[in-house]
Amino acid sequence: VCVSGTRLTAASIFLLCYIFSGCVWWYTTKIERASLGSVAPVFNFSRDHILPLQLRILIVDRFNSPSKEAIQDSLSPKFRRKGTILSFKVEQATADDILDKRLREMDEVTPSHSAMVDGDISRWLRSMPSTCSSCVSSDATFNLIIIPTKQEGRECEKVYLGSHRHAWTFVSSSLAWPSSCTESVASAIETFLAPPTHSPERDERAVVVSPSLRLSFSLLVQNPSEDDVRWKFTEAYQAFLAPTVEKLRPLLQIAVDSQILRFVSLKEKPQWDGAARVHHLRPEQLPYVRDADDWNLETASSLSPPLHFVLFVPSRSHSPLYIQNSKGQRAAGNTMLIPRWGSFSIHTPRLVPDALPHAASADRSNTTTLSTMDLLPVFEYWLGHLRLLLGLQPLQVRGVPAEIVLGPNDVITDWEIDQLMRYRSAAAMATVAKTSVSLVQLVSQLPGMPVLPRIQALHATALQLLDQASTALAQGNLLTAANASRLALQASNEAFFDPSMLAMLYFPDEHKLAVYIPMVLPVSVPVLVGFVREFKAWRSKRHRP
Repeated sequence: VCVSGTRLTAASIFLLCYIFSGCVWWYTTKIERASLGSVAPVFNFSRDHILPLQLRILIVDRFNSPSKEAIQDSLSPKFRRKGTILSFKVEQATADDILDKRLREMDEVTPSHSAMVDGDISRWLRSMPSTCSSCVSSDATFNLIIIPTKQEGRECEKVYLGSHRHAWTFVSSSLAWPSSCTESVASAIETFLAPPTHSPERDERAVVVSPSLRLSFSLLVQNPSEDDVRWKFTEAYQAFLAPTVEKLRPLLQIAVDSQILRFVSLKEKPQWDGAARVHHLRPEQLPYVRDADDWNLETASSLSPPLHFVLFVPSRSHSPLYIQNSKGQRAAGNTMLIPRWGSFSIHTPRLVPDALPHAASADRSNTTTLSTMDLLPVFEYWLGHLRLLLGLQPLQVRGVPAEIVLGPNDVITDWEIDQLMRYRSAAAMATVAKTSVSLVQLVSQLPGMPVLPRIQALHATALQLLDQASTALAQGNLLTAANASRLALQASNEAFFDPSMLAMLYFPDEHKLAVYIPMVLPVSVPVLVGFVREFKAWRSKRHRP
């Protein structure tokens, strides 16, 4: 009995160790799945919706000004039907001495310097609390100034959109508020100030919405042995581009870099025009000009989407080189816009006999340096393309009686910054909603995928910020909506692209059983059989007399 009991004890220890090992294995390999919610978040925001705008109409009190009631009654049905305006009010205000002098001068002759009027109106609006006690100036409100004039036939012929949050138009003082003014004002506001957040043309052209953006500037020299071209990019950037970048920083994080690449070529061979004695890149060649293998444009490893601005210097054998547009004419500025990628320009120097083929400063060592003034025309086109790549409208739209008036140092107006906030907030919110739905679906389809607490926290934060952005956008709080949507997009991307959320790392339970059973079963059967045999032997000897 003693020997049998010892054998049973050993078998029991083996069995207990086996069970304990199984428990340890189960505890160390169990999947931690934090809850993300049983259903995807309900998000009823549509990018096709026209985001509302706060509008204040000020009628300058001079001559026979149109009545507030006439303007209110004519514009209210149109704005209410299309959902363009969140709220608007019509008030009368008196121009100060400087603006009144400017308007009296304009009554005598047709105004030709809109920038001067823009500056006077901006200064007048800033001093509004001291000149109009009933008016409240707000950065969240767009001001439309109705200016009566003595000149006939100027019934809102054009709406001038200023560099700040205001616009103005003229109406003849001898007439009441005409219906043509209603159509002109509504068309300008709906086209420029409150366009639909979803536009196929703009979405195909604009860069993908992201919390950050990288602007990469590259100078490509085809044959530096003939002429080693360099550029003063830092000085040109500070002079032309830095103010615009600083104006965009509240919207997104922007990184700027530059480089010079030598011995690069075009993927398409330019065509020689013997009559004009120039080389051309024809329209059918333009989509294939970029050579991804030869142009190493990536200067840093970053998740920020890049916008490339390339200045190409052709060799002497291909100079002068011009870009042809679809009409067979030379492209403006010898520059072309590449949707969602950037801008491509060709440096076209003036050919001088027995000299270097570049108009920039050169020395005897065949080194040419493009100065700030040499780069001015290129940067002007690059800044115009940057507007379009960010999703803004052109300065003029065909068929719309409106014109954007830019100041001497302005490329993007204050109200366009507001428009970017609306557009980017709406796009970011739609992306966050789509990403959140995809994350919940991914987790529900893979029961074996762990969901760590930090993923749950990021997902909850994204949904909370999404709700804040939606509420702020509906109320017209653009800066709050832009910041909340940007943080929501960042949190949702971190949750979805977390290394632990890769579906390829995890397998279904059937696969795990197929792997572990061949290893565990051959060991567990002898242990169990041995324990049962020893237990029966010990029991039979115990009851034996």
